[in-house]
Order: sequence, then C-alpha cells, then structure tokens
Amino acid sequence: MSKRRVAIGKELGQRVTIRLDRPSHSQLVEYASSEGFTPSTIIRHLVKRFLANQSRLSVDHMKGITL
Repeated sequence: MSKRRVAIGKELGQRVTIRLDRPSHSQLVEYASSEGFTPSTIIRHLVKRFLANQSRLSVDHMKGITL
C-alpha cells in the first residue's frame, strides 16, 4: 500500500517524544497503516486540532484534562 504524502512545512523541526502503552501504540500503527498515513502524521494532526480548539475557546490552561 502506498502512503499518501502530507505536505510538511519547512517550519517543522521541533521534535516531541511521547510514550504510549503497547495496545495504544499497536492500535495507532494499525489505524495509520489502514489510512495510508504514518503515526507521526496522525499525532501532528491531532495536536494541531487540539491547539486550534484551545485557541478558539480561549482556554489558557488544561483544566479538566486527565492523563
């Protein structure tokens, strides 16, 4: 299966490392593969959506977020 390419701007370059439990990681990899993306592309998309929603809602803190 060929992966769809997502344009990555030149501004990317900052690395963030995350750790997932094995079941979550496996599920992410499986989903990404089935959709033709890499797991990192999906994570970047989710972070961008989260930050856009935070800005839209004018939320300055992570009140109510459970980790």
